[in-house]
Amino acid sequence: MAICGKRWISDPDRICEAKAAPGLSACLAHMDHLSRSDFLATIKEESVKITGLHRDLEVHHELLTELNFVLNKFRPIDFRGSQFIESFIAVVC
Repeated sequence: MAICGKRWISDPDRICEAKAAPGLSACLAHMDHLSRSDFLATIKEESVKITGLHRDLEVHHELLTELNFVLNKFRPIDFRGSQFIESFIAVVC
């Protein structure tokens, strides 16, 4: 599976090494909102499609909001290597 290769929003010098979603050219964090919504709609009952896609992500507030049903339905979820950027932390606290 290919890696995303996009620049991080919070650190433009960093290149994203997260896996690109199947059939798409970006990871969950760096694909556009419509593509991410369409992709997530296809996995409501099938966790296999998201296996490994949570690692090495730049997790921003919009992504976390869209992943809410995934976080509640499929466990455990491996966020190894991912970073939750400051804007998200501020929202949670």
